[in-house]
Amino acid sequence: MSIEPDDSVAPRGNVRLPLWQGRQPVAALWLSSQWMGAAQREARLLQAWRAGSQAWRFADGDLLCLPEPRWMDCDQAPGLPLCRVQGVLQAGPLTAKERAQVPAAEVILVEGAQALPRQLAEGEPLDLSLHLDVSTYTLRTPYDLRVPEPPTVLPKLQGQDVRELLGKAIPPRSDASEQFLRTLHGERPATQGSSLKRAAAWWREVAPGMGMSLLVRVGDALGTAGGGRARGGSAIACRRAPVQPAAWRMALGRLAMVTRASRLLGHRQGAHLRRMMGMFERGDLGEALRHALPLGGEGGSLGPAFGSPGRRESLTLSGARTAGTSIGLEDTLMQHLRQMYRAAFERLDRAGRIDEAVFVLAELLHARQEALDYLVVHGREAQAAELALAWDMPPGMVIRLLMRAGDTQRAVLVARRDNAFADAIAVLQSADVELAATLRRQWAHLRAQHGDLLGAAETIWPLTDARGQALEWLLAAERAGTALSVRALVQRAMLLPETLDDHAARIEAVLAFDGDAQLRLGMADAVLDIGANTAALRALASHLVPVIAADRSLGRSHWPQDRFERLLKLSANAVLRADVPAWQAPPDAPVDTALGNARLELTAPSAGLHRLHDLAGLPGGRYLVALGEAGAVVVDARGQVQQRFAVPAFRLVIGDSGEMALAVTSREQVSRVERLDLALRQVTALGSIASATFAPSFDSTGWTVLMDNRIRVVDAGRHVNDVLWHVDLPGEVVAAGFFSDSEVYLMAGKGELEVWRYRLPGRRRGAHQTAVPEEHLPLLAGSGVGLVQPRVWVDDAGDVQVAYQHAGLRMCTLLARAGEGDLPVDIRFQALDGGLLVHLCGRDRSHSVLVRYADGAALVRVAWSGQALVSAREQPGLLLLHDVHGRWVHIDTRTGATHGMQLLQV
Repeated sequence: MSIEPDDSVAPRGNVRLPLWQGRQPVAALWLSSQWMGAAQREARLLQAWRAGSQAWRFADGDLLCLPEPRWMDCDQAPGLPLCRVQGVLQAGPLTAKERAQVPAAEVILVEGAQALPRQLAEGEPLDLSLHLDVSTYTLRTPYDLRVPEPPTVLPKLQGQDVRELLGKAIPPRSDASEQFLRTLHGERPATQGSSLKRAAAWWREVAPGMGMSLLVRVGDALGTAGGGRARGGSAIACRRAPVQPAAWRMALGRLAMVTRASRLLGHRQGAHLRRMMGMFERGDLGEALRHALPLGGEGGSLGPAFGSPGRRESLTLSGARTAGTSIGLEDTLMQHLRQMYRAAFERLDRAGRIDEAVFVLAELLHARQEALDYLVVHGREAQAAELALAWDMPPGMVIRLLMRAGDTQRAVLVARRDNAFADAIAVLQSADVELAATLRRQWAHLRAQHGDLLGAAETIWPLTDARGQALEWLLAAERAGTALSVRALVQRAMLLPETLDDHAARIEAVLAFDGDAQLRLGMADAVLDIGANTAALRALASHLVPVIAADRSLGRSHWPQDRFERLLKLSANAVLRADVPAWQAPPDAPVDTALGNARLELTAPSAGLHRLHDLAGLPGGRYLVALGEAGAVVVDARGQVQQRFAVPAFRLVIGDSGEMALAVTSREQVSRVERLDLALRQVTALGSIASATFAPSFDSTGWTVLMDNRIRVVDAGRHVNDVLWHVDLPGEVVAAGFFSDSEVYLMAGKGELEVWRYRLPGRRRGAHQTAVPEEHLPLLAGSGVGLVQPRVWVDDAGDVQVAYQHAGLRMCTLLARAGEGDLPVDIRFQALDGGLLVHLCGRDRSHSVLVRYADGAALVRVAWSGQALVSAREQPGLLLLHDVHGRWVHIDTRTGATHGMQLLQV
């Protein structure tokens, strides 16, 4: 039972009840150095430790924070129990008057009846694993032979077409209309044989004695090369590229125009149109809708239609933005049809026949936005949402309609699929504040799941009733002890400027001249990226400008001059601006993306002491290193280990926030995936997937995995079987490339390769391309260039050269001169955003060369001692080259700055 003290009897300045009594929900334990020595305190900390706990060492004792409060008898606790009251850890039940006399603090201890405030930042984080002797144990990871769980079936996000949605309210089409529409939309029948062969057969039937034998033979020849192509299927509709008219259909159309066949086509199609128009003019709307034909679609045209009523099988109209064939009508006739359909809509609207009126708008006039607005006006948000999904309307509109229809689950799925939370909230905010708040909460928690604690706090901050949750995320970021904690201070300056004085000591430590220059740059970047101009941010900028200028002048940091000028402008400090010419650093090297015109000749450092399997850059100049069975570690810019994760890690997938990563470990036919929360120092198992090709990074919503010719985008914040989006590719994938702006897939065909490109972040398919590969050469999927096939050889002078085709031209680049090392025993290629990386592995010396696609220029050359199998990772503004011998080369692609590092301790 907790004790509630009486405010009226508490003496001023003294704490009446300094200790908790009885059974209490204990959130932390305090172990004073006056009671016991360091070894005894460490033993008790290990005894009380629970998964997720955190420990700090202060000058006069140790603090252990439990992951969640535990009920315990305060007299039997292994240390002084602390309970959390209004977010503060207290050693006793302070009264409101006693609490008001204590400055803002995260911990309040009581000594001599006096309250002593503490901040967690005053303590040094403890790593209790250092006090465990595991030298006699052998670490063995059991094989996970379980079959991966089937992918989660998500609610369909394809919507419904108009006829399916409106049901019996729309009369069925006549048989003739169905047959004509099948031809008009160019659908292939289930029977064997291509459309080209059927077109040739049609010409034989309708044009006897017209001298069309040549055309028939051409049609037959084209038909043999036709062949159907499977279309991608997905639980979430796949975006389609703009279609192009079929070449064979356009050729047949031109031949028809110069022969009498076009007249016969026009006669048959015209008869159907005359019958349909007569029905509308007589006011027989029920029968007219059965024969009505749409005027046009948004999917483009496949070319002219050659069919006529009664010659094709039935077709049900799709609600998606599909492409079809078309018939040529004069502008005056098209305008007359529009007026006729519009008049029919108005008559149906006046008669209250809403379903049929929507059908006319959506299916006949293709006024889809007007149809959605019409449904919303009549209170049919659910139907409008289904149609918006089917038509692939802008995600903000789809989400708004789903939210108004009460389908929050699918609204969140669409927002996650398209990363469209911000747009949807902006759409909802003006008219549906409560719905916008609901979506905002969903977005904030999703960002927190993916390690973006500061983004989550900023997202949910506008909701006053949720600011407690925002403060928890902000405090968790501040306690991270990394570059994230520095950015959290800037976020605090934005959201809670009145509390900034309580953290003055931490800010001064960052600004101290002997402090970490990279942390200062991280704070300055955060000040600029937050995009606000407040008094607190201006004060931070004023304190940062002189120190960063000094760092630059001494060569301790490299920061672009334009960002330095922005920081100076934000400070609005006339005195600083007057002093700038006296200590302005020299301008940075003239480089741009992909290293511009820089030519870097580098030598890698000597081998480290530990085997390195993978490497990724982190904010603040840190690195995440995969050590295989030994786990993963975070090291700083000096190579000192800051964090350890005791899970096997052979491949790394880094999140956009830089505070979340995935560790992938292959086990027989499956791969284990663990999520590493670098800010909270937590590990979460995400399950197993079949061994597959996957992207080296993931965004705030999903991670791309390629399995059995199926592209799956899984939720990296939940489970690998939580699929956000997937599509089946129509052929065998022989190569895949994952780049900053696109994903490229090469699929094998008959004598050629198909190049499928999905543009990021929306994953919309680009235009279809084909390429004819050369035999016996490697196949690479390149960014912006599609197929890349490099060939390496040694010329007569002994020089090593590489050649490839680009934009129809043959590019040739010198990789290594004769005498620079022995001949390569292994050659590897890697397609990057910046170009083609070629690695020559020799017995005594190896070389890595980055070649730009456009002109074959060698941008970077790195020499490695011994046999080095090098891998590369591209991140925004960063290129990392590393080998298995525990060494790597860091290249800043914005400034041209480089340095090498070794892994000397783990």
